[in-house]
Amino acid sequence: MRMPVMFVGHGSPMIALENNELTKSLRDTGEYVQNAYGKPHAIVVMSAHRYTGGTAVVTDKKPRQIYDMYGFPEELYRLKYDVEGDEELAHRVLQMLGEDAFEDKEWGIDHGVWGPFVHLFPDADIPIVEIGVSSRLSESDIYTLGEKLSPLRDEGICIVGSGNIVHNLRYVDYSVEGGYGDAVFFTKQ
Repeated sequence: MRMPVMFVGHGSPMIALENNELTKSLRDTGEYVQNAYGKPHAIVVMSAHRYTGGTAVVTDKKPRQIYDMYGFPEELYRLKYDVEGDEELAHRVLQMLGEDAFEDKEWGIDHGVWGPFVHLFPDADIPIVEIGVSSRLSESDIYTLGEKLSPLRDEGICIVGSGNIVHNLRYVDYSVEGGYGDAVFFTKQ
């Protein structure tokens, strides 16, 4: 059966430690995917936390866990999502994406992946290939990138986008009720 394409809005890295309505919905979604489609053979995930001058494709067999944030409780930095990569799949992704894509052996999986995935697929037993977002691509180009990856879905590979529409913790002001103008505007659209 053809695997789905999903988008997960992860927000704060603290999602990894939380047990609330959002994390329950992630667990439910992961269970639904596995029950309705079968366990994915692998996952290709584009994380908004890897923003580079080209489309970075992590090719490591054992990608390191990146703690790409600061100032959070020590418990968050001790959390491990010990997942395997898939070198063969990563190299296929590089071929499928073409000249804008490049091999990345330095990065790993960032909190845009492990933060929601500790709930979505908690056993960490599905290989993951992370793709970074290229600053050179337009929205249309990113859509085309997804079309290039689409055939993987017929091979039992799930495609996931991870990010958030409005996400800047530097501007958090908990006294603002109902959200900032950008978020409110987007929600009403």
